[in-house]
Amino acid sequence: MNKQLLEIFKKRYALFVLFGCLAIIGIFLNDSRNNSNRWQEYNHPNTTNTIASEATGSTELLTQYNMENQSMVFVETGPNSNVYYSFYFNENFLAAIIILAAGFLMFFVDLKTGFNSFLFSLGFPRKHIYFAKYLFIGLPLLLSVLVGKLLMSLILFFTIPTEFMNLSIPELLLGIGTSWLTYVFYFACGAFIGLVSGNTILGLLTIFGFGLSINFSIPGFVHAVQYALYHDTERYPPLMSNLFSIFITKSVPLWQGYAVFILLSVVLIIFGNTLYNRLSLEKNGNYLLFDNLRLPTLVLITFYVPIAFVFSGSNFIGIDKSPFPSSFLFSLLAFIIAGGVIFSKEIIRLQTKLTNNLLNKA
Repeated sequence: MNKQLLEIFKKRYALFVLFGCLAIIGIFLNDSRNNSNRWQEYNHPNTTNTIASEATGSTELLTQYNMENQSMVFVETGPNSNVYYSFYFNENFLAAIIILAAGFLMFFVDLKTGFNSFLFSLGFPRKHIYFAKYLFIGLPLLLSVLVGKLLMSLILFFTIPTEFMNLSIPELLLGIGTSWLTYVFYFACGAFIGLVSGNTILGLLTIFGFGLSINFSIPGFVHAVQYALYHDTERYPPLMSNLFSIFITKSVPLWQGYAVFILLSVVLIIFGNTLYNRLSLEKNGNYLLFDNLRLPTLVLITFYVPIAFVFSGSNFIGIDKSPFPSSFLFSLLAFIIAGGVIFSKEIIRLQTKLTNNLLNKA
C-alpha cells in the first residue's frame, strides 16, 4: 500500500476500525462468559435436581438424562442424524451487524461526504484505493471475528469440563472456518451495496432490508430449487447451519454451499473493482450510481422478494397449495415498487411528456 495513501487512511479510518475490532472481540468474549455461565447454571446439581423433581418426580432418571445429553455442549437432534444444536455455544448477532454495516459504510460514507473527490484528485489508480480499503478496513475487522471466535472457543474449553465438550479440535476449526466465511460473504455484500448506492435514504433502506432478509433468502432459495425439481413442499432442505451460519457448529458443513459463497464473495469484490474504476461522482443522489445495473437490480429484487418471504421456513414447508400464486403477488408488488424507485426519473419524464401532449391537444 502506498505510504501517502496509508497515512490518509490512518487519519480517516483508523479510530473507527480500532473501535470496530475491539467491539467485535468484546462481543465474542461476552458471549463466551454468558455461555460458560449458562452451562454452570443449568448443570449445577441443585438446578438439575429441581428440574427433575418438578418434571417427573424421578431425580435419578432425569439427572442421568441431563448428564448424558443436555449437559453436552452440542446435542444431536436425532439418533445418528449428525445434526446438532447447542445451548452453550451461542453467538450474538451484533458482530454480524457490525461487519455488514462496516462493509456498507466503507464506500457509501466517502461518497456522501465528498471524500471520494479528494481521493480521486490525488492521482492514485482507483483500483489501488479500492483494494486498499479492503486491506485497511475489511481485513482487520474480519480478522477480529476470527480472533474473537478462537478466544470464545478457548474460554469454553477451559471453563466447561472436558467430558462435556463433545467437539474435537478439527471440528472446532472447521466450524470456525465455515462460520467465518459467512462473515466474509456478509462484508462483501455490504461493501457492494454501499458501492452502488447513491441515495442516502434508499441506500440505508436497502442494506437494512438485506440484513433482515438474508437469513430467510438462503433457505428460501433452497426451498425454491427443491420445489422446482420435485414439486413437493414436504421436503426439508439441508439444515441451514450446515450451509450458511455465522455460528460455530458441530454439524458437517455442505462444502458445495460454502464454495458458492466463496465464489460469490470473490465475484462481488472483483466486479466492485470494475465498477469503482467507472464511478461517476455526478450520479451522487441517484438510487443506483450505475445505469447498467438498473435492469439487473429490478430483476434481482423481483425474484429475491418471493424467495425470501414465500419459500422460506414455515411459510412454505408443508403447505397444501401451490406457492406460485403468492410468489406471483409478491413478485408483482416488488416489481412495481422497485421499478418505480429505480426508473423514477424516466417515469416522471414520461408523465410530464404525456401531460404536455394532453394540454397541447386541449
